[in-house]
Amino acid sequence: MEAFAPAGTADICRALERLTQAKGVHLEPGDVVVKNAASRQTGKMMYVVVAIASIERAVGNVLASVMMRLSSSGIGIWALRQEEVDQLLVNAKAAGN
Repeated sequence: MEAFAPAGTADICRALERLTQAKGVHLEPGDVVVKNAASRQTGKMMYVVVAIASIERAVGNVLASVMMRLSSSGIGIWALRQEEVDQLLVNAKAAGN
């Protein structure tokens, strides 16, 4: 896996936009919100992704390709580890080439 500097929330939004676009779904501003927070247990950065109802399935499919654990959310909310964000960025870079 390619190493990235710690991702910003804007980087993650752009990656999600590129990857959902590749699946034929266009994201509008505000469709996805990404926030970061440090884990209370480990201190490692986590990223919370929230998608509105109309595009949650497309975003969920993109995130399923990078999530390293069995997790699903029926309401459009995901928590990603740094490794998962790194893979998301790799996938977006590959989709852009």
